[in-house]
Amino acid sequence: MAESEFDLGRYLNEQASEGALDSQGEFTVDQARAARKLARFSMPHEYSWVLKLIQAAVGWESGEVRVHQHRLHTTFTFVPGSEHQIPTAKEVVSLMLQGQLESQEPLNRLCIALRSLVEQTGLSFVVGLCLQEGEQETLFAGPDVSGMNSADRKGWVTFEGRGVRVAVSHQMRGEFYTGRYAPRFMQRKLRDVEIAEQLIQNAFTSPIPIFLDERSITDPIQHPEIGFTEFLRPLFILGMRSLNGQTFKTAGPFEDGLAVPVRSTLPRLERMERRSEEAGGWVVVQVLPPEVWVQRERMNDRHHDAPTSHALWVQDGVVVERTPLLIHKTSLARFTLILDATGLETDLTGFSLKKTDEKGDRFAHGLIQAKKLMKEAVDGHPDIFDTSRDSLTEEDRKYLNSKFGRLVSRRAVLTLPFFLWNPLLAGGVLAGGLLLHGVGHLFPQVEAAGEKYREATQKAIRRLAGTSGADF
Repeated sequence: MAESEFDLGRYLNEQASEGALDSQGEFTVDQARAARKLARFSMPHEYSWVLKLIQAAVGWESGEVRVHQHRLHTTFTFVPGSEHQIPTAKEVVSLMLQGQLESQEPLNRLCIALRSLVEQTGLSFVVGLCLQEGEQETLFAGPDVSGMNSADRKGWVTFEGRGVRVAVSHQMRGEFYTGRYAPRFMQRKLRDVEIAEQLIQNAFTSPIPIFLDERSITDPIQHPEIGFTEFLRPLFILGMRSLNGQTFKTAGPFEDGLAVPVRSTLPRLERMERRSEEAGGWVVVQVLPPEVWVQRERMNDRHHDAPTSHALWVQDGVVVERTPLLIHKTSLARFTLILDATGLETDLTGFSLKKTDEKGDRFAHGLIQAKKLMKEAVDGHPDIFDTSRDSLTEEDRKYLNSKFGRLVSRRAVLTLPFFLWNPLLAGGVLAGGLLLHGVGHLFPQVEAAGEKYREATQKAIRRLAGTSGADF
């Protein structure tokens, strides 16, 4: 394989105090002016560069993004739709020097991501650019990878075929192997966790599949915000029409008119037929699961914070802004608007939308549609509120039984010391813990509460759909 390696970090530092002219005389830059501009440029989160990498892959119409996390580094691999779109090392260096931040072109976003992860986050990277199989160019920058030997750097980004691979070190200057553990000692999240959370939270709306260690993250059912959460579960995923008739695509499965029975389990939903859909936007409705509702009713426990509904604005495959909806709140339900932000004005970072008439019109149109669709869905799908055992599939039963078994095992381990001291007391603690936990599928109250639960949940959704007002 023909290979070349370039120390981008050292080169940029050498050019930092003067204008630079490349060997072909193609451009002259004022590096000091670029540096001043970059000093005013700060991502909203120190790991927002992760989303810039995804936007670059989306802009190049890549087939997918593969993210693999290792002990010391994370790699992002994608293949642009056309071989002519794969940048050369010279193109990357040129754009880095110019410091152009306004353009939303994929190469510009790649360069912004690389510069941000070094200058704002303090990490290091190695980039492998393979324009055709057997020929690879390597760029690197940052204190950690600069201290590595060439073979190790190339080993991080070597892969078969053509495409782009970005490897990001989890370590900072001088940390050596302590970089994997230093954040924990400082009571911070591990850096690989920070990277993964950015992807999971904000890249699930990508039009191309994203796999994190071979697990798809572009699945709303699995999403920790709009999917199954500790106290909420998805009920409806409804497609909307946009104000201008445009659509944006997700890797799915955002199905138009998907209704999810309240007692269906995650394994059953994971095996649903997956398909990509296009719509002008989506509204996702979540409700309190019946077993949790029964537990709260049984204990007369009504003092719970009501979840906030949000509008998520999506631009080039990632969530760039979250807007809380100033509407009626209920502990039984919430909804999330997913709106297309394509073409809307943003600040320099691309992660803050400006308040414009067009944004306001899109928001108002989406909110009106969402309320109408929610009312129609509630009236048209009364069967999904069925809490009887008949609504459970065999797969649901196995999952719920295994979930109960795991719960008993955990409780038993916690009460083991009590067994050695007083078996009778330990048995009481274990039984009380299980009762308070409220494993709803084992209690007849869940079946008996079917009509009351349906009425309470439908009322909560109708109240959400019947209110207005939000700050956009």
